[in-house]
Amino acid sequence: MSKTDLHVIVYKLLRYVYECNRHGILPDPMNAHDLVPVPERYFNQAVRELSYGGFVRGTFLPYMEITLKGDEFLTENRQMQKARDFLGAGFEVVLSELFR
Repeated sequence: MSKTDLHVIVYKLLRYVYECNRHGILPDPMNAHDLVPVPERYFNQAVRELSYGGFVRGTFLPYMEITLKGDEFLTENRQMQKARDFLGAGFEVVLSELFR
């Protein structure tokens, strides 16, 4: 697994949207791009995957909300668990810093 695998990118984006929703704030596209530094086209592909898969409501970051399906996908999907393990505690620290 690498930082640019689609599963890793999807995990990062979905976790970010989840945390934004949990903290009652709108997802900021700039923060999302900072968390997921990949080319714009690839980034947008991952966003579409989340939306078309039913894991989030909305297709544009500032208005995205995680769905119950998305929450379950984060916690129960084997590939998402692999992505979480691959990213490790460092990602959790970076993510938590966005909500301080």
